[in-house]
Order: sequence, then C-alpha cells, then structure tokens
Amino acid sequence: MVKTKVLSVISNPNERADGPGFGLVKAIEHRIATFLEEVGGTEAGYDLAGASIDAGAGSAQDSQAVFGRTLVVLKYESGEAPKKKKK
Repeated sequence: MVKTKVLSVISNPNERADGPGFGLVKAIEHRIATFLEEVGGTEAGYDLAGASIDAGAGSAQDSQAVFGRTLVVLKYESGEAPKKKKK
C-alpha cells in the first residue's frame, strides 16, 4: 500500500563543513533516507512543494551549492519498521 508523508527540509550554507555532500539536494536525499530507515519502507517517488531558494547563497547550476527550504511530498511503500534492541 502506497502511503504519503510530508517532510520539511532546510539547508543553509554553514552546513558545508559537515562533510563532502552539502546543499539542499543532499539534505533532501538524507531526510528521505532517514525517514525510510525509521519506518522500514521503500521509496515510490517524491515531489517538492513550496521550494524557496536563498538568494545569493549559491549557484543553481551547482546542485551542492543551492540552499533553502522545501517540503518533500514523499510516496512510499510501508514495510516493517526495524525492531529496536532491548537494553
């Protein structure tokens, strides 16, 4: 059964030092992967809604240099959530 989830994603320029990947594109990919790992689902597709790019923060030609915020409307197949380990 395909389910839908809306995820809020924000990326700003001071995240560059955290690793080799940065920017809004990387933030979207990371947020989707994290959510799917939490629920144990698989991606069926997504759309961006209400994307806002920060002016002067980067070049639209460089996907890693684009910063801003967006809502991601994620469609996913639900699965079994990973079982939590008991302490």
